[in-house]
Amino acid sequence: MKILVFSDSHGQIRGMEQAIRTHERDTDAILYLGDGTAAAEALLLQYPHIMHMAVLGNNDFGCAGVWDCMLDLQGVRTLCTHGHKYGVKSGMERLYQAAAEKEADLVLFGHTHMCADFTMEGIRFFNPGSVGIGRQRTYGVIYLDGTNLVTGFGNVSV
Repeated sequence: MKILVFSDSHGQIRGMEQAIRTHERDTDAILYLGDGTAAAEALLLQYPHIMHMAVLGNNDFGCAGVWDCMLDLQGVRTLCTHGHKYGVKSGMERLYQAAAEKEADLVLFGHTHMCADFTMEGIRFFNPGSVGIGRQRTYGVIYLDGTNLVTGFGNVSV
């Protein structure tokens, strides 16, 4: 299973379009982690053959949706969140506690605009960075084969 992970587009969809065109042929799912959710949802509807899910971020004013969700990705219990509710810019403790309570194996989060991929007390944390803001605009790629999890980052040029 191949999953594209986006966050923090802030309404800029060109980077997501570029990444989706690059990976569309073999992408099984697209996950969007907030801050630009309305634009992301509009874009993702153009790809009805690819499963997609989005959560809200702190800048998604007036959007309907959820702040967090749990997914089962081939047996990998995955918490998807933007991260602002857990103060991720100040540290990972609160997000770790929430992930542990939900018995998550993997946490996908955004908000910091910086790529991250690390393990904390047995839980894997992955942040794709920002696909819409900054000098380096990035997205995440996750490959799942059973419980074998491989992650990576891609860059877009817009």
